[in-house]
Amino acid sequence: MAEPNPIERRLGWLRAQYGAFIADDQARLLHWVLAEDERRMMDAFLRVEAISGETGDLLLLLDTPFGDPARYGMELVAELCELYDALRESLSEAGLADTDWRPPPPRPAASRPAGLGGGAAPPDVDYLRQAAASFHAHHQPLLRHLSLVLQPARVADPAALTAWLGAAVQAFDDPALRLVLVDRAAYPS
Repeated sequence: MAEPNPIERRLGWLRAQYGAFIADDQARLLHWVLAEDERRMMDAFLRVEAISGETGDLLLLLDTPFGDPARYGMELVAELCELYDALRESLSEAGLADTDWRPPPPRPAASRPAGLGGGAAPPDVDYLRQAAASFHAHHQPLLRHLSLVLQPARVADPAALTAWLGAAVQAFDDPALRLVLVDRAAYPS
């Protein structure tokens, strides 16, 4: 058998890292810090995974800019809905019978559950978790995990993004729901 070429090796490295992340039921966030040329590999990895489905997981790339931390989760849910609407026809053609998913309405503050840290998540984070859980449940038994791959086109405040991610990690209490942050090596968040 021929040696894998450099591209295949890099894709294998990404797949192995993702596999180790998914194998750890306690892990909720994978933070990839990539050089610009590695970002192209990430895009290729996401395309290959979307086509092959080797992991049994769905990795959805969301590139909403990070601006207002109190609205970021809501903006990600809006992007998730737009992405799903754009894919609806091809999902039907691929044999997915039920393509009518819509996110549930946000919960009132009094009914938000505690996350892994014991406290209630901020409303936008709770809504993202609620929408992700709904999406995952709607597509059972097809999906083992749903990984939201966050690659913000712009980050207004890296410290605020770090705090937001901390709240999201605490809120994402279901091991089937994961977050992946793709960061630039030259400008890490």
